[in-house]
Amino acid sequence: MPAPDELDDEPLEPASAPQDVVEPWSGERWLRRAVVAAILVLAAAYAASSLMWRPVHDVPLAIYSAFSYAEHGTRPYADLFEISFPGTLLTHLAIAAVFGYGNFGSMLANLLCLVAIGAATTWLLRPFGLTIGVGAAALFALAFLLHGPEMMLQRDYFLLVPVVTAAALHCHGRMRPQVRRFLIGLAVGLAVAVKPHAGIALLVLAGADFWSLLRARTGAAALLRAVAAYALGLAIPCVAVFVWLVAADGFSAWREMSTRYLPLYLQMNRDHETVSGAARWIDRLRHVRELGGHWSWFAAAAVGAFHTAASTPPADPRARVLRMLLALTVAFALYPAFAGQFWGYHYVPFLYFLCTLAGLCLLPCTNPSRLARLLPVTTLAFALLVHPNLVSSTKWLFRTQQVNDGQVDAMAAFLLERLQPGDTVQPLDWTAGAVHAMLIARARLATRFMYDYHFHHHVSEPFIQELRRRFLADFDAARPRFVIDWFGENKPWPSGVDTDRAFPELESRLEVGYAVAANGASWRILERRQ
Repeated sequence: MPAPDELDDEPLEPASAPQDVVEPWSGERWLRRAVVAAILVLAAAYAASSLMWRPVHDVPLAIYSAFSYAEHGTRPYADLFEISFPGTLLTHLAIAAVFGYGNFGSMLANLLCLVAIGAATTWLLRPFGLTIGVGAAALFALAFLLHGPEMMLQRDYFLLVPVVTAAALHCHGRMRPQVRRFLIGLAVGLAVAVKPHAGIALLVLAGADFWSLLRARTGAAALLRAVAAYALGLAIPCVAVFVWLVAADGFSAWREMSTRYLPLYLQMNRDHETVSGAARWIDRLRHVRELGGHWSWFAAAAVGAFHTAASTPPADPRARVLRMLLALTVAFALYPAFAGQFWGYHYVPFLYFLCTLAGLCLLPCTNPSRLARLLPVTTLAFALLVHPNLVSSTKWLFRTQQVNDGQVDAMAAFLLERLQPGDTVQPLDWTAGAVHAMLIARARLATRFMYDYHFHHHVSEPFIQELRRRFLADFDAARPRFVIDWFGENKPWPSGVDTDRAFPELESRLEVGYAVAANGASWRILERRQ
């Protein structure tokens, strides 16, 4: 990576820039170099440290799904109840095929994804010069890594690669317009195959293109050709995903899950409470206002955008990039509201565009006032210094991470010692760590169900009752050797109207047919009685 001094030698102004630009004041230049160097050093330190981290939350579930598909021939959705979109499953299958199922391989894949996002960012910000591109890319990398392992390999993170590439194609693609439109649609289509809500990016990019065409009084035939190019590119990844799903005999199960279960799941809010009607929309508005808690970057993003707009003529290529960044920032601020899910990783795309705008604070200021020229870079430095995770995140630096205080490893050690060929295991958990332990032990799942969350909300609904019956039938047929029952506070339980933590039919089977074989602080492992 180039040194900060070398980066400043890159031209920051296009050839058409005005000739009366104020030369950078040496104090401002040295402060910019110091801030860029600090961001690069911190980002590199956290990036290197992340190779010692371990996947947490629901990422081990995705990795276990890939393990089950690849190693046991499991059919997607038909043999494994899953609510992620098929593109997510295919992405994790590809990651596992290249990097395996271990911690280091997963974190290496995560880091390479971050490098790809950085490369696309540098391309997107090319009119601003290499300093701004690399600085903004490193700033996002640092902001992302400061959140620690919980953000790693989330789908909202790796879909940034095609989304940022699409934005760069829109701003800088030197090719025939129809080819560029097709490639933009294709890139966004890859993101949509992972998560349909990512299609909001195409609304922004294509919308800006159509507005330009309308202003140029383009005819209806040309507009239709543009629509067709975008639609064709968007359709190819989506169709390919469903062709795979049909070939893998999982389409019917996916359709059933999408139409019968997913609408119920989406009535759960961030706190796992059932909400419906007007209360559902009030709850969404409340979470939308929070904007993922990324307030520490707002001032720097606003100053970076204003500073760039004030020093850039409307016809300058940089003005076009700035307008696109602002539009995508607003779009991805609203993005989590489409599904009504507001966990931290859903705001990763919004965090990316905030950091990219904040990175524009590194652009040299043309104002003759020294105070005004120091304001952008000082605002960025202050945003970094007051970031709430800057101090607390040092606990992850160059330390091997213990998942749930070592309880996942304790469960895995028990399974590795006791499992025999042909044994199966049934977890009663969601994201606390039971499936993670099974992944470490390479234990085979007994039923279709990796977690039991869906048995406990909307319990009066016919489909939830049907899921309970299917689970009991699979459980009786498989007669799993071990059952991992996670009962600690880390296990998320549904609450609110029509929820119930009890599952009497399963509880009676466990009481009669199983005995406690191991205990932990938040879990127990039951073994089938002989």
